[in-house]
Amino acid sequence: MTYIAPHFMTDATPEQIERAISEAEATSQRYARKASVLRGLLATRHDQIAAGTWTPTATPSA
Repeated sequence: MTYIAPHFMTDATPEQIERAISEAEATSQRYARKASVLRGLLATRHDQIAAGTWTPTATPSA
């Protein structure tokens, strides 16, 4: 669930709301790009493991 401050819900101007929308969309797009890059990394890693060419250099944290 997304939190929106009560005072914003009652007092925000249209311009402030439009700015908040733009910021939220930019954040969403940024995380979508990051997820896409990570999916590519995961696919590459699977290929490397299958080919026996990847050796971890550090112990992953739990």
